[in-house]
Amino acid sequence: MEQFTVAATVLRLKSGLKESSFKRARTELTEKGYIDYKSRPNNQAHFTGWYSWRTMTIIIRVT
Repeated sequence: MEQFTVAATVLRLKSGLKESSFKRARTELTEKGYIDYKSRPNNQAHFTGWYSWRTMTIIIRVT
């Protein structure tokens, strides 16, 4: 699992989501086990956190 640190504002701008939608999406992805997220208490104003994601394989069946 790869881990990286990024400000939530950067992810929000790149995704085009509003703050409330971003937080809901991050919570849902965490609950479903697709990502792990840990906040950094020293940077509360910037919502900076550590993120890591799991490798996913998508299989498409064509009939």
